[in-house]
Amino acid sequence: MHVSMRCRLRAQSPRAIFCSAWIALLAITIGIGCGGSSTRRPSDLIFIVNNTKTPIQSIRYERCDTPGSGQVPIPADRPFKPGEELRVKIIEGCVNLIAVDIEGDVVGRQRELRMKPGMVWRIY
Repeated sequence: MHVSMRCRLRAQSPRAIFCSAWIALLAITIGIGCGGSSTRRPSDLIFIVNNTKTPIQSIRYERCDTPGSGQVPIPADRPFKPGEELRVKIIEGCVNLIAVDIEGDVVGRQRELRMKPGMVWRIY
């Protein structure tokens, strides 16, 4: 697209008004096309499937760069039964996950999980 430099602004001339409007429209179009956020956050939804033979009492997670723990919400009224699928929101992009059964034993561990759309963690 070639922009003519002969478009000189003079007070109240129709050509000046047209040139000003055209330049403003061009600037807005470029701003809309380039101004959107191109950074995509990884999906924060993970599917966790209990393929063990024992119920899972809790799933802990921590960010990869900051050790510490958080609880993944599992229904408080009952453990996560074998064969069940759980959908959990995890905000961090990289996490370490630990699954603990009803006896307190670690039954699953996933280190440095990078969140991607439709992520599934199957615990065996």
